[in-house]
Amino acid sequence: MLKEFPEGEEVVPVVGDWVAAAYDDKWYVGKVLAVDLADNDAHISFMQDSTKQPGFIKWPTPADKLWIQFKSVLAVIEPRIPCGKSQRQYKLNGDTVSMIESLFTRHQANTA
Repeated sequence: MLKEFPEGEEVVPVVGDWVAAAYDDKWYVGKVLAVDLADNDAHISFMQDSTKQPGFIKWPTPADKLWIQFKSVLAVIEPRIPCGKSQRQYKLNGDTVSMIESLFTRHQANTA
């Protein structure tokens, strides 16, 4: 389930939140490690796509940690669901993927 924010309002995550964020013309899922309210950004450890099918993700090697401006955080989302025998791949709920893609499209239109 996505945490709802009014349109146009910046998402301000807290440490431990799972978020979807826009970076380099794509959206990614990650966990918030730190938040800097003075600089309006969050330090996020991002996951990577694990298949060509949207919503399947895994932790990259090496870790992919970036500071992202709040304006690029699309939404706070539910934690991902482990799948597969190894439990090293995760799956996002299909409704969550659809909502993130919609938010990402709107974000791209507003930043173009």
